[in-house]
Amino acid sequence: MTGTDLTRIDGIDVMTATTVISEAGWDMSKWETENHFVSWLRLCPDNRISGEKIIGKGRLRTNNRARYGMKYVDRGAEFYDAEHRQRQIKHLKWKAAKLGYQIVQAPTA
Repeated sequence: MTGTDLTRIDGIDVMTATTVISEAGWDMSKWETENHFVSWLRLCPDNRISGEKIIGKGRLRTNNRARYGMKYVDRGAEFYDAEHRQRQIKHLKWKAAKLGYQIVQAPTA
């Protein structure tokens, strides 16, 4: 009915798929990206920050019972490994700059 078999998503059974459809509706195009959908579900982090320090973590409260309902695309482990690597590089550059250093990428052979 949605154009894709939601039960093929890992961890999604028929009841969960039905809940997603009942909460979010048929038209998933109203969310530009999956991040927008997750934000709408209020699954994004709720970090309480004071003085540039995180003093508490949690999730925003919501009445939505849906979890994930957009067309499922398995990006594979390589995508998440590359994304994790980029976050590590960004953090290292930030840490080095804070200590007064600059990170330069080594030339590849």
